[in-house]
Amino acid sequence: MGEMAFYYGACDVALIGGSLAPLGGQNLIEALAAGAPVVVGPHMFNFEEATRLALRSGAALRAVDAAGAVEACLELIANAARRGAMAEAGRKLCAAHRGATGRHLAACQRLLAR
Repeated sequence: MGEMAFYYGACDVALIGGSLAPLGGQNLIEALAAGAPVVVGPHMFNFEEATRLALRSGAALRAVDAAGAVEACLELIANAARRGAMAEAGRKLCAAHRGATGRHLAACQRLLAR
């Protein structure tokens, strides 16, 4: 636990391996926050909203299978400009959604004060 930020910070591309089998995927937000371009497979239903936002922002790519995911990773490794653009998109996406815990806590406190 707690080591993924280091790995994501050191990588050129993050492949979310748990998204290649119908298990629900894995958290891609850590990779995005670290500035890693992300490749996901078809099974990200446990992280559907975050995946949708990452794909729409250009921070992630979706592959249909493992072979497609490896191909996408290799293409990104060969294209520094695209990796950089995806990394920046991921950092911006995370920055835009920071503070959610504080907002939820404030909402709970307002409800409890009633």
